[in-house]
Amino acid sequence: MLKEIVELIAGNTTLLLVVFAIFLVIAYKLIKIAMRVFVIALLSLLFPLILKFVFKINVPITPNSMLWFAITGVGLYVVYGALLSGLKILKVFFSALSHKKGKK
Repeated sequence: MLKEIVELIAGNTTLLLVVFAIFLVIAYKLIKIAMRVFVIALLSLLFPLILKFVFKINVPITPNSMLWFAITGVGLYVVYGALLSGLKILKVFFSALSHKKGKK
């Protein structure tokens, strides 16, 4: 099955260009997401250092605590992204319902 699909794509230049364009778009979006996650992890990692040295709050600066802040920051970012996506889906869903109701 996969072999036939690969042969079909390789034999058709237009289809190959379409698949390549789709690959580039997906790769770009994944790299964009990875960079955002990296920035969030870095900022979360720096958070206890800022608390301790700028605001003089006694926060333990150990590898475990800093890793915990980084993982928690990325986790909160993932939850935020999921909630944002859910809200967008609900907005589209209710928008479609309101248009359907208006036509009756």
